[in-house]
Amino acid sequence: MTSTVVDMRRKTELGFILKVLQDGPAGRESVMIPSDFDESYADDKPQYHCFPETRVRILEQITDWLNHDSRSTNIICLYGARSVGKTTIARTIATLAEQQNLLGTFVNSAVFWEGPFKAPPAPLFKSTSHRITALSVAYSLATRDSEYRRLLYHVLEDFDWLDESSTHFINLLLPLSDLNRHHKHLVVLDGEIDLDFLASISQKRLQESIPLLWLIVMQPTQKLWSMLSQQTASYFPIEVPAGGDDETRREIEIYLREGLRKIGENFDWFDIDVGETWPAPQDITKLVEASGNLFAYAKNFLELCGPDSLPLEDAGFDPRDRLKMLVRLTDNSKSKYWNGRPRWIVFPLDQGYTTTLALHNEADGRLLELQLITTVCASSSSLTLFEISLLLGSPLEAIEAAHERFLHSAFTITPSPSRASGYVRNTVKLTHSSFLGFLLDSERSGRFSIIPNDIYPRLMRACLTAIEQKRFFPNTPASLLQVNALHYVTMFAVQNIWDIPCRIPDESVFVNLAIKLMAMLDILRYLSGRIPVVPFMKFLRRVQSAKPRMVRTAPLTWVDQELIDVCETIAKPMDFNLLQRQPPADHALPHGIVFYALIGHPKEPSLAMLTSEQVDIYMRKDLIHGDIPTSIGSNPIFDYDHLYEEI
Repeated sequence: MTSTVVDMRRKTELGFILKVLQDGPAGRESVMIPSDFDESYADDKPQYHCFPETRVRILEQITDWLNHDSRSTNIICLYGARSVGKTTIARTIATLAEQQNLLGTFVNSAVFWEGPFKAPPAPLFKSTSHRITALSVAYSLATRDSEYRRLLYHVLEDFDWLDESSTHFINLLLPLSDLNRHHKHLVVLDGEIDLDFLASISQKRLQESIPLLWLIVMQPTQKLWSMLSQQTASYFPIEVPAGGDDETRREIEIYLREGLRKIGENFDWFDIDVGETWPAPQDITKLVEASGNLFAYAKNFLELCGPDSLPLEDAGFDPRDRLKMLVRLTDNSKSKYWNGRPRWIVFPLDQGYTTTLALHNEADGRLLELQLITTVCASSSSLTLFEISLLLGSPLEAIEAAHERFLHSAFTITPSPSRASGYVRNTVKLTHSSFLGFLLDSERSGRFSIIPNDIYPRLMRACLTAIEQKRFFPNTPASLLQVNALHYVTMFAVQNIWDIPCRIPDESVFVNLAIKLMAMLDILRYLSGRIPVVPFMKFLRRVQSAKPRMVRTAPLTWVDQELIDVCETIAKPMDFNLLQRQPPADHALPHGIVFYALIGHPKEPSLAMLTSEQVDIYMRKDLIHGDIPTSIGSNPIFDYDHLYEEI
């Protein structure tokens, strides 16, 4: 295929094809005419390509697939949340394919922004119809391939425009099968591609007959994963990670460090000691944290330190002064150094978050619900949309609507196999940690900000309700799927209920919720071994600081003494003074040592026994029945997974 060069010999044919396409079933929709690839993605524009030593694993996966004829499928789905770098990867691959004369076309149906949002993001959520996608691919291929253009010219003369099925419109690409090409060429589709179109090109007959490879850039949605999970589907899914994964963090660190070094080299008249003191490791660490593992933020940080940055011009032209100013701004949104600057200058997605939240709130007024969903998805445990609706007691339709309108921009749906029942759970995770930071910072989010003394007590009460299992399915008999969902909701509550109250600033609100939680220790003892150690220790430390009688190692009653007598030969008392001086870390307890603490009201105390790996809770009635073990680390009193066998 030749490079795109519009000349007089094909103007007539292209004009006819374009006119027919636009006058056909496209109607009010516009055919996506791609820009000249050579002009838009040239090698002298490195900002359109992956930075060296970044995205190495993903690029190797795609290039191996592109260059090996033994590939199992002709379709790669490159998926990830918005602004994680999918388009940059696709442009890099398109450039590599162009260099090997393997590029068919690059069609972009998405709306992208440089820095702040230029327009409201609502159009981003509407997928391009299968008709427009097929027509756009056909037209763009015709601009690059004279043989296909002549064949398409004749196909369009007798094309049945009344048949609007996706399979029928794929027939526009069938003339490619008559060209007897030795190599398949790559078509890159970037944007909200209609799933009917994806289903059509995945048919085995079309994959074998049409000499095209497809790299389709998409955001993961519930519908997409439902399609990919079908046995007949033939796709190779590749995730572009973001969030808390070490690989992305390491690559952003490389990107920032090398980018700042390059800036320092370009400002040689400031005599910057590049590589020795510039950039300082502590500055890189702070910028990586502020980036939220998003290349969009990291790219903006480099631009602010560069020579053309107007927002930081009062810091002078020395990159060292600009970097110092930037670190101060990212470190504290209330800093005096902001000096009237809008926050989106540093955090470029804030405008988009604000605009979209306003649209969402105007649509159904469920801002609080969206904040709760965000808080749930930001935790270490993952839930499906159905499980989130069960936890929050909200209609599933409302949760799905929130995801479709906005959440899929900042969240990722990922398949997660269920060990208990064998089916695949499509769990939702917060990909944009910057979004949670935005909501928690009232200077950035304004009227949309999360109020910790409101949102965390609500989530805490939802977790308490889940553990008590008061919210179930009262109208119909519970199915295995519903019971399975309740299991994961309960596990989420048990694992997060210790950390949530510690985020509440108001001490009296915290104490009231802590008392309610301790009243449920009789239920929680059935989930011994499931309670995470470090959050549990942080919770005990704060309770002991606020209400010393509620968490103790010295007996206050004879019941306390009975529990201590049973465990003192195998456990040591918890040193709360040490916990006050040294907050619990990921490895807070010495390995192989058992500690104990008495928690709850002195009249009805519970015994908590902790190791570096697990927490077990016992009551006095366990002592009476002889259920307190002679050594810690035994199986939980009640194995929740056996619930499935009972059903």
